[in-house]
Amino acid sequence: MTVPWWDDDTGVLDRDRFGEQVEDILQRARRAQLEGHLPHGLLLVGLEGMGRELAAVELAAMLTCPENAGPWCGCNSCRRVRRGIHPDVERVAYDPDLKGTKDVIKADQVRDTIVSKVGARPYEGMARVWILDRVERQWFPPSPANVFLKTLEEPPPAVHFILLAANPGSVLPTIRSRCQTLRLPGAVALAAREGDELPELIASGEGAREFARRVRAALTEAAGGDPLALVVVSRSLPGEPWVYQAAAAAALELATSGTGADGGEGFSRLAARLVEAESRARVLNIRPERLILSCLMQWYEEAVEGAA
Repeated sequence: MTVPWWDDDTGVLDRDRFGEQVEDILQRARRAQLEGHLPHGLLLVGLEGMGRELAAVELAAMLTCPENAGPWCGCNSCRRVRRGIHPDVERVAYDPDLKGTKDVIKADQVRDTIVSKVGARPYEGMARVWILDRVERQWFPPSPANVFLKTLEEPPPAVHFILLAANPGSVLPTIRSRCQTLRLPGAVALAAREGDELPELIASGEGAREFARRVRAALTEAAGGDPLALVVVSRSLPGEPWVYQAAAAAALELATSGTGADGGEGFSRLAARLVEAESRARVLNIRPERLILSCLMQWYEEAVEGAA
């Protein structure tokens, strides 16, 4: 089960960074587990790269733990879940090796990775856990969702599904209704706790600050219905490694000010996407203007056109 979470160096599984943010979710799940009320399907709602991956992995460790020790257990089984090498924990996400297809989870992936295996007993843990990353409709459309539906509704006793989404409203109702939703603090809450800004998102230097101001101005202009400013700012990126962080800082500043009809959560999702895009760019060697423009236009389609 080698996947980018375990191989990258972005720190999405860093307990020091996100442990406090996910603690409440883990303790609530633990209480439900001890009482025998933990549902087989959990929908973790939170921004990418801001704790939801850590929460998913720790929940998987807790559910498979042979010592039934709860969150943050240090046993060999839990350590292997955190390293991504436990045979009873598997992540399902868009596979970039499937060429010529859209960036979505495929129906065949669901059949091969979940449906065909779900009836087997756990290899060595107390349960089998599948983590489905990005289950919003644009990444988990009706075709694969329908293949998954019956398994999600009636799984074997020792099976759990942890679904991850930033925007629960974009998750198909048939999927959402079969899961219990657990919400992580959003970027706005996290930023407030950190003192108005997330230090990890703030690039140093006047050049970075100036670019962040330009992105903020472009976002503000686009919020009025004209996306041209987003195209212009994306085509004039500085050739510096901090462009993603500076753009994310601009979005986060708008989020913490409560700008937008949704109280800033659209900007929060944009900030998280830009952080995630930075790690993708390192792995796939994609030009930053392409990824940043994609993030900005996705925000525009959801937050501006979608609200019209």
